[in-house]
Amino acid sequence: MARLGKQKRELLQEVFGHFDEHGEWPTFGYLDRKLVRRLDVGALAKTMPRGLINNGSGFYQRTEKVVMLVRALRFCAGTEEAIGDFMTAVRLCVDRFFDDTDPKPEISDVLLRAHGFSEMRVRRLRLLLNGAALTGSGGLGHEGDWHYDISRRTGRCGRGPQSVPTQNRANA
Repeated sequence: MARLGKQKRELLQEVFGHFDEHGEWPTFGYLDRKLVRRLDVGALAKTMPRGLINNGSGFYQRTEKVVMLVRALRFCAGTEEAIGDFMTAVRLCVDRFFDDTDPKPEISDVLLRAHGFSEMRVRRLRLLLNGAALTGSGGLGHEGDWHYDISRRTGRCGRGPQSVPTQNRANA
């Protein structure tokens, strides 16, 4: 997947630009209107390599959000802060797993206070973590909190009890 055509890169850049500026994913309708003279958004999205965007239903409805996955950031310019923020959150998750103190502060609070993240940076990070497809999964909980399961072997960060698999309890 090292090669990606110019039009697909342009589409990804537009998705990232909207995300970076507004702290939300654009809809297919927004992208279609903005890029109508240059790109066929639906055709490009249908042929986008797997693992770059999560296009939901696959029917490309105008109101459907175009969610960029973390691995797609490497094809866009200006993503250094987003990648750095993502890695900071993953490191905090690992640190949190090995921390014995209770109660553990919410990672978003740690990012805001100790790392000086703005509310917008935390919002963008939540969106990236929600779509993250690395060695685990993540998402928003029913109360708007968020977590990222860093792997089945290392546990979980976010709200709620940590899950430590049986084979790793001796090492924890």
